[in-house]
Order: sequence, then structure tokens, then C-alpha cells
Amino acid sequence: MSHALTRWILKIHKWIGICLGVIVFVWLVSGIVMILPRTRRPGVRLQPPRFHAATVSPAEAIQLVTGRDQDTAAVTKLTVTSVLDRTYYSLEVAGGRRHLVDVETGTMLVITPEVAEEIARRTSGVTAAVADIETVTQHSMGYLNGSLPAFRVDFADGEGSTVFVSPLDGSAQYTNHRLRIRSFVSGLHTFDQLTLLQSTGPLKKPLLHLTSMIGIGLILTGYYLVLPKRWRMKRRPD
Repeated sequence: MSHALTRWILKIHKWIGICLGVIVFVWLVSGIVMILPRTRRPGVRLQPPRFHAATVSPAEAIQLVTGRDQDTAAVTKLTVTSVLDRTYYSLEVAGGRRHLVDVETGTMLVITPEVAEEIARRTSGVTAAVADIETVTQHSMGYLNGSLPAFRVDFADGEGSTVFVSPLDGSAQYTNHRLRIRSFVSGLHTFDQLTLLQSTGPLKKPLLHLTSMIGIGLILTGYYLVLPKRWRMKRRPD
């Protein structure tokens, strides 16, 4: 019985080791890809906020927001951001809604599809025609992180250039065919793909538990195989 059990555990240990070895190999390779240097697209200009030019105070911006459309919701957060080379107060109110107030003129900016297209062009440097603009309401393999909903601006440039623009604060994420592949491989290191499973079904925790059980099985069977033979289970005499 001892020899049969040892052979059986050896087979389990081997196949568990193969499975876990694949996971470790993918984790190491994706980690290398993650730390590779990134190249910035030519023509992209990132202008920092110019708060020194502000003529509207934060208190006045809050008053503008609370007085708009009888919106009396309390402002829970105020930051300064830059959109299309202009500086805005970004004021967050109840429910996660945000308002953008120009620090110089006090005008409020609404991120429409037309504004999103201009933001996409400025942040990406792409000059090709826009193929499509749509609103996305859930994350995908090409947009694992970022606020929702978001405008997806697709360019017809042959590189698969796409920019996701947040209607909340105008923040943008650029991607193309090459960057999507890199993002997918890097996501394997941090298990970002599991966030999609969490949104589509209760599979994330069971998969994490399964991975942990595979590791525990490998350790336990390995310990058994290195035990002295006299300690292993033996057939008891009848």
C-alpha cells in the first residue's frame, strides 16, 4: 500500500507542479513586460494645471455648483485638473457626480462627445479621422481600469488607436493594438483580468481559492514524498 500510495502522490505532485509552474512562469514573464520602459507618442503635450492664473476662488466654484439646477448636494471633494490646456476645479458631489469649473472664467465644462474627440486628439497626437465614438458602461480587455461610463473614441489610423475619455473629469487613456497586448500580458501579473470575472459573475474568489489549493496541494504532496520511508503509510497485517 505504501508504494502504491507513493506512486499515486508522485503523479499528483508532478501534475500539480506542472500547473503551478505554468502560473509562476507567466507571472515572471508578465512582470518583466510590466517594467519595460514606455515610449510616449510624439506630439503629445501634457499641460499641468495653471492655478496661479485663477480668478475664481474655490468657495465661488462651490457656490456655482450648488446653485446649478438647484443642485444643493454637498461638495465632498475639490481638486484642480487640466482639460484642453485650461485649468478647472473638479468638484465631486453626492453620487459620484462631478462638475468642472474654469478657474479663470467660472464657466462650467460639460464633456460631450465633441469635447471628448478633441481631448482624444490632444492626448494621443493622432491626426487620422475618427472612425467611431461610443459610450462604454463596463470594463473590457481593452479597458480594464478607469471610470465608467466613458467615451470610446476610435481612430482610423491603422494602428487601432483608441482613447477612452471620462465624461466626469476629462481624463483620457490612450491605447492601440501593441499597447493592448502589453496591457493584457502585464495584467496577468496582477490578475487584472479577474476584475472582469467579478463584474460578470461570482468566479473571482473561487478561482483565487483554486489557485491557492493547487499551491497547498503541491506543498503537501512534496512534503510527503521527502518523508523517510519508515514514516509513510504501510499495509497493516491482517
